[in-house]
Amino acid sequence: MLAQIPKEKLLSSLERALVDVTNKIGVDINRAVTDSYYQHLLPFICGLGPRKAQVLARKIASIVRLCIVSVIVDLPLCLGGHSC
Repeated sequence: MLAQIPKEKLLSSLERALVDVTNKIGVDINRAVTDSYYQHLLPFICGLGPRKAQVLARKIASIVRLCIVSVIVDLPLCLGGHSC
C-alpha cells in the first residue's frame, strides 16, 4: 500500500511531520553547534530551512570559538592574581 503513494507526496508528508515534531519539542541551539548529528534538526525549525540553518550554525560556532579564545587569553591574568 505504501508503494502506491507517490514518492513526492510521501517525502512532503514526512518533512511536514519532522517540522511539526521539531517545533513542538524544540532544539537546543548550543547543542546543535557542538553536535553535528543534532545540528541536522535546524533546517526543520519553522522559518529557517537548510541555508539559513547552516549560516546560523556557522555564525554561532564562530562566536563560540571567539569566546573560547577570549577565555584562554584572559586565563593567565586570572591565575596571576589579577582581578577577572
